[in-house]
Amino acid sequence: MEKTLEVLELKSTLRGLIGSVAAKAFWLGVSLVAGFFVLDWARSVMARYEAAVQAGREIFISSMKMDAYMVYFLTGILFLVAFLFFCCIVADFYKAWEVNRVFLREGRIVSTAYAFPFQKVIREIHFNRILRTEVSQGNFDRLYGTGTLELALITYINADSRRTNWDIPYITDPISTQAAILAAMPTYTGLEVKVAKD
Repeated sequence: MEKTLEVLELKSTLRGLIGSVAAKAFWLGVSLVAGFFVLDWARSVMARYEAAVQAGREIFISSMKMDAYMVYFLTGILFLVAFLFFCCIVADFYKAWEVNRVFLREGRIVSTAYAFPFQKVIREIHFNRILRTEVSQGNFDRLYGTGTLELALITYINADSRRTNWDIPYITDPISTQAAILAAMPTYTGLEVKVAKD
């Protein structure tokens, strides 16, 4: 994280991903283990079905066949859930390369992010005030000193105003970054939060 007087360059890091990836990897593992257990159950049901067919026990054949199909359907659902968790983990790794540049004096943020497979997205927002800053940290984030910095921005457009929430994910030391932004607020009047007095 590079900090200058007028610009904060906030880079997402692989270390910041640990908490998010660990949670998704846990559920991916649960889905796979459950899927393999249910698949094994389906194989045993099908083996009993084939044994019933060979023995000529017609009364059990139709119900056992239906049970086997239901178990295979449930297995497919579990493996689909596991695949979705895997896709979420891959998407998280793309977020690790995101860079947000906060231009304090100019009142704008430029974000460079990447998406699957080779997409590059550059976003820019202009603002007049930072209304609120918030740091969000999970258990792993606190352990590794990473987290997400959330900014509530307001932009004045003619006589109207528009509020935007801007998240800067997976950055190192978000608390000191929040302190740097709060310290810059009195310096740059464009960032100063003004409260109307009655």
